[in-house]
Amino acid sequence: MIAELTPHNSQSLKEVDNLEDVDIAGIVSTLREITTKRGDKMAYVNLEDTKGVVEVIFFPDLYGKQYSVIQSGKPLMVTGTLEKSDEKLPRRSRQKAWRSSNLLPGK
Repeated sequence: MIAELTPHNSQSLKEVDNLEDVDIAGIVSTLREITTKRGDKMAYVNLEDTKGVVEVIFFPDLYGKQYSVIQSGKPLMVTGTLEKSDEKLPRRSRQKAWRSSNLLPGK
């Protein structure tokens, strides 16, 4: 089902060029919320799929708008810019996030 929505998964991101826009689907496995210097909330999220984990950064504007979707515990589809680093998991800063009924069992 996920392959119908996006060609990318946490493993295939290793082959994608840095700073390329990509879509990926998964479930939030961990979420670390922080408060910026301006007092806005943002989050670092580990998004897990069947191949591994990707760290996703939700900046304040999107985190505020999509808080309930991100916190829902249901599968998410996210779009953003891939940032690669030798020291961490692949990272993606989010431009969009949404709950996908296509990712739910039995749908």
